[in-house]
Amino acid sequence: MQARTKCPGCGVDLGCYVETHCPQCGVSLAPKPPMTMGIRLLDLTITVCGTLFVLGSLFVFVFYMNESSRAQLYEGAPYQATTFRVTSVQYSKVWMPNATHGGHFETYAYAMGVVEGKKEAMDLLPFVQAIPRDQYELMEWVPEGTSFPSICFRRSEEKTGFK
Repeated sequence: MQARTKCPGCGVDLGCYVETHCPQCGVSLAPKPPMTMGIRLLDLTITVCGTLFVLGSLFVFVFYMNESSRAQLYEGAPYQATTFRVTSVQYSKVWMPNATHGGHFETYAYAMGVVEGKKEAMDLLPFVQAIPRDQYELMEWVPEGTSFPSICFRRSEEKTGFK
């Protein structure tokens, strides 16, 4: 003869036969499979990957919207060809730490100059054939008074809201 069982939730006598659910409170009486470490690790992996996917998608969306709004700012705007006249050059070499390789040096070469009477700055690395080693080499390659072709956009007031 089987022992009589009681519901752990409400204490109702269930009789000799085990049912899957308590008829009064609905508590499941079926044995639960044990939660193994592999299942917990799988749950954690799915959670982390899902979170990274959502955050990555959000980052890409924000980056895309920023770039598209920047492109729309100049879309259809009148422009004209002009020249950038160099008044001085700046050279810097910056140590950029890196977690996997220790780090590396990044070289920056900028020119300060004048475009249509306004002071502007321009990156020189796309215009020089090689990366300069120091300030003096950059000054030899791009002396004061050097002119570079440039495009000057006129932003319309209706797109920017500024006068």
